Amino acid sequence: MVNVSLSDRKPISDFTTAVDVLLETQNELQVDLRVLIRLLQTFLGLEHAQVLYPRASDYSSLSVLQQQITLAIDSMGAKTLGGAVTSSGSRLHHPPADLSLLPSAELVDAGRRVELLRPIDDIVHYYYEALQKGTLTLAHPALGDIVNFAYCMVSHHGPDQLQDVRVSGQSAPVFFPGLRRRASRELLAFVYLSTRYKAIPDAISPSEVLQWAESATDPFFGAEEQGSFMRRLFPSKDFDPAQYRRLPALTAHALRSPYDVWPDLRGCCLGCGMAHARYTCSLCGLMKYCSAGCQRSLQVYKAVAATRFRPFEGSAARRKRYKRDDLQFIINVIDQIEVAEGSIVATTLPPIDVFPSREALIQTTWLAIFGLSLFASHTDIGAPVPQLFSRAMRSINQVYSLNDMRFEALGRKVWMEYILGVKKSDSTSDGPRYPLEDLRCGWNIAEELAPVDLVVSRMYQTWMKPGTHPGIGHGMHPDWVLNVSSVCLNITSNFHRQLEKSGQSSQDFFSQLHRKASHMYLAFIIAGLDHEAISYNLTKRDVLLMAERATPPCAGARVQGLFIVSLFGHAEVTRLTYRMKSQDVRTAMRPPTEIWPELRDHCVWCLGKATKVCAKCRRIRYCSRLCQRERKGTGGTLTSPRLTAASSASRFRAIPASSRRKDTVVPCDAGAAGGVHV
Repeated sequence: MVNVSLSDRKPISDFTTAVDVLLETQNELQVDLRVLIRLLQTFLGLEHAQVLYPRASDYSSLSVLQQQITLAIDSMGAKTLGGAVTSSGSRLHHPPADLSLLPSAELVDAGRRVELLRPIDDIVHYYYEALQKGTLTLAHPALGDIVNFAYCMVSHHGPDQLQDVRVSGQSAPVFFPGLRRRASRELLAFVYLSTRYKAIPDAISPSEVLQWAESATDPFFGAEEQGSFMRRLFPSKDFDPAQYRRLPALTAHALRSPYDVWPDLRGCCLGCGMAHARYTCSLCGLMKYCSAGCQRSLQVYKAVAATRFRPFEGSAARRKRYKRDDLQFIINVIDQIEVAEGSIVATTLPPIDVFPSREALIQTTWLAIFGLSLFASHTDIGAPVPQLFSRAMRSINQVYSLNDMRFEALGRKVWMEYILGVKKSDSTSDGPRYPLEDLRCGWNIAEELAPVDLVVSRMYQTWMKPGTHPGIGHGMHPDWVLNVSSVCLNITSNFHRQLEKSGQSSQDFFSQLHRKASHMYLAFIIAGLDHEAISYNLTKRDVLLMAERATPPCAGARVQGLFIVSLFGHAEVTRLTYRMKSQDVRTAMRPPTEIWPELRDHCVWCLGKATKVCAKCRRIRYCSRLCQRERKGTGGTLTSPRLTAASSASRFRAIPASSRRKDTVVPCDAGAAGGVHV
């Protein structure tokens, strides 16, 4: 255990120190912080280490106070963590008042609360990056101060959340999920490290702080941080039971099963976040994974869970429990799809009796599709005989389509039973109805797509290996890309027919189709826009529009930007070059604010509430300098908003004729991107 104490108390000396630091910052940088300094000077010390807070009349308006605090913390940077905590904390204490007497502009909802915390989040992000890069190690002398900083922020924010709910005008179920943001996982990482430190006894216990940090973090991101913390404790990936027993009680409690911490993760793969993971850990019977790569990443997880929950089980028993190699259902169905009469081969729909139950079909298609993907991606097979890859991709599409065929066969059976029932009874009824367990809503389609998502994800990771040119995909042969694109195109083209039969609204249906692999489908579809493709239901443009609706905004905008970089690089784009592209390609390059309306008021990088707008196109928005710097730092090869803004500018804003040629347009941040000026 590290011999450092954590403190949740805020004595009057903290306010005095903050005033001194702000005065020094004001003199050095010539910034006006007088309003905040006067407010901090009104905090008075009392007996028994008590602090008297200011009166209501001493506080400025919320907008002025927010501007002063943001300016102060940005100016101080991370040179004084204590001053940043105290300055930020001065805004968390509201004067007592009835909500009915407060104007609506003074109510602080979850979105405004996240805005107020953004300067603190920037400081946490700076140290979190150092922790991830290995610059900040567990033995670093400054780690104690940084951990104490994050611990104080969470512990102060915890009880204030209860007060914030009352002054936000929102209910608790709406307010608390709104506080989840990117910095939540970063604070959780440092709170995990704080479990190794001693804590001064206080009204707020370290276990409560840990609970608040876990509840304010997205489940999958929280599980990732828990895994990172576990790898820091066991860097050799060899679990030592004796070392585990020597851990402090709170540290061992932090390593409990992530399914107990975040119940929403139950059934999901902890390696990649894929819903409905196929495989279960044979040691603990709890951890889920979907592939061999995810299984290897969970080795330490499994060892800890097995030590705490379940004894070791023999290999023979494991094979008996987890053996799933019966594909006879699929073979029987496929054998009855094609009917040959002489030289003519026709396709027919088998009766529902040939199909297994919906659950059995999903389980069997998992094995079939996963096996086909392994066969297709094997270098010894795919390289010398590329036709095998194309056949494997078509087979994957065929196996997935069995879910649609079963639903159509069931519909025929339901209709025939309804017709025969009406004829026998000679009376009218409410009409044919599907069984409830066989209905296919958006989330049912997403469940059936899980094995295909895994295949597309594996191909996408191979495709996105960095190359000599910026932009989309360099690690896969173009013919393979087109084969995967064809599968994504055919699957997405069925969404409109599945929507009609789901009984849902369009918004609900496509929102339930938002998955971790949605943007990967969009990337492959965009890559195949200039190539011939067969889609029996819709045009490529219509399929593109549906793929965009099934993709979350930020992920879709990044894919769009990668595509634009691959077409134009970092050079300025002439109108002639832009118009030479096909209509489908130009459709894919329209401004992201038209594709995803959520981006009109939110940051295109993190989907936070936007406060800044691109100076060139006046469309792309971002929330802070941090998002802007990250966008520029990637150079457009990993993210897209800057190049998407370039496309928007090329369509809506031209350079004056006095400064450049008339056929030249301005991409956003062209100089920062190092682009070629045409």
